[in-house]
Amino acid sequence: MSLERDFDIIIVGAGMVGASVASALQSLSFNCLLLDKQQPQRMKDRLEPQLRISSISKGSIDWLQSLGIWQKLNINRIRYYNQLSVAEKGGSNCTFDAQSLALQTLGCFVENNYLQTCAQDTFAGQLSFEQITSVQFYRDKWQLYTLDGHCYSSKLLIAADGANSQIRKALGLATYGWQYPQHCLSVNIKLQQDSGHHTWQKFDEAGAYAFLPLFAQYASLILYRPVNVINDFKNKTNKQQKALLAGIYGGDIADFEIVESASFPLKKMTAHTTSKKGAILIGDAAHTIHPLAGQGVNLGFRDAIQLVSQIKNAHSLDDLQHDTYWHAYNRKRALDVISMSGLMDLIYFAYQSQPPIIKLLRNTGVGMLNITPPLKNFILKNALGEIQID
Repeated sequence: MSLERDFDIIIVGAGMVGASVASALQSLSFNCLLLDKQQPQRMKDRLEPQLRISSISKGSIDWLQSLGIWQKLNINRIRYYNQLSVAEKGGSNCTFDAQSLALQTLGCFVENNYLQTCAQDTFAGQLSFEQITSVQFYRDKWQLYTLDGHCYSSKLLIAADGANSQIRKALGLATYGWQYPQHCLSVNIKLQQDSGHHTWQKFDEAGAYAFLPLFAQYASLILYRPVNVINDFKNKTNKQQKALLAGIYGGDIADFEIVESASFPLKKMTAHTTSKKGAILIGDAAHTIHPLAGQGVNLGFRDAIQLVSQIKNAHSLDDLQHDTYWHAYNRKRALDVISMSGLMDLIYFAYQSQPPIIKLLRNTGVGMLNITPPLKNFILKNALGEIQID
């Protein structure tokens, strides 16, 4: 026999974005259920950083601070950065710094699970870890049935359950995109000194590689390489892996020891529409982009900010079930997502091309950007979430 529980809003996916939305809606006095299929691993007693790291922009930090989530993070387990550089190996380079915008920081690197658990701890409503078995729209409400025999219903359903969103598939919302012919290799290392506050990314003939400073002496090395190259790397011994990384990074980093590594495929995906009868897709459930600039989760937080504003302005929960109510939201978010995704693709394909004329054009473009402060600051402000797209 099923147990039924009625809510104003159900948020499926208790990750960084979903849990922050739940906290924000709770502050607006909505009765919310935050539902996820599995409980995240806690950071307690773990000294080394986890592999899944996110770059949180200043705009996202401001949002999380307004909800009381950011304050729960231990300052000793996160790493702010104030300088960001992009360069081509042996070619042009461009450096962005916080000082040029009169800021103390450009952003912060945080372990995904750590930020997720802090967001969940901020939410005082019902948080449940259950597997959803079916979804249906019945008598003007969304009904979710779980493996535990529960039936949860609500007027508004928010899907923040990731790129393989079960809710998106259940709603039959189509997507478009492609798989990039690369995988991302993430390697956590331990240096002999503090990792600093400067993050950078370089492009070479094989792809791109980056350095992300983490807390204390830890850092994350990110490589974008063809699938066969990544697979070959994973089959090597720790000593061989270290030698390969040292060869790629050269004198850009000091001596290090490998802590842990993993790889994952890269996929671009965008939902044709993100709303249906009061069911809304946000974050990776609605879009994924190439992670070259680490903007994926920040797009998700921008979804969340706009979503909460849209809900706050509704006259009633019934308004939220009309597709026309979401037209403005969908337009604003599509413009932001498409422009950022397009920029990542432009960078990706430009640096995949090796003809001399393409190399000349991209080096000239990056060089011009570096000596044009107004344009450089505009791009930086947009990445930080300081510019709102209307």
